[in-house]
Amino acid sequence: GERRQTRQARPRQPRAEMAALPFLQRQRPAADGGGGTWAEALAGLAPTTDELRNLAGPWGECLVAAVQYEHDVPNWDRDPDYRRNGPAGQVIESMIRAGHRQMEPAADRLENATQKALRRTGLQPGPSAPTAWQAGLPPARRGAA
Repeated sequence: GERRQTRQARPRQPRAEMAALPFLQRQRPAADGGGGTWAEALAGLAPTTDELRNLAGPWGECLVAAVQYEHDVPNWDRDPDYRRNGPAGQVIESMIRAGHRQMEPAADRLENATQKALRRTGLQPGPSAPTAWQAGLPPARRGAA
């Protein structure tokens, strides 16, 4: 028999990858850098970390928004968009698909810190707070100390 190899499994572009993940199609708050979807804001951007080794920059802001969504929206896990993977999981999955698997520990650190803070006092800016919290704070909570 004749052996032919097809190259159908080649990697897709990051924007196409993100388009498949519903949380990334949500609108980015205008206060976080001006409208558009998270997928548009993150396309082509490499994730960064802060001095505490938490995910930072737009990727961190998106992850904080996803954790905030999970905290604020009752029964989000019943939404068909999140049956396979929740909002925060989709942000991390998208980052990995975009070739940044090495940033997963920083994302996990930020996700855990954000969940813990939301269960306790809320996202409070401060020297030990992840930098992504400041940008990720809902407008009603910004500057409210």
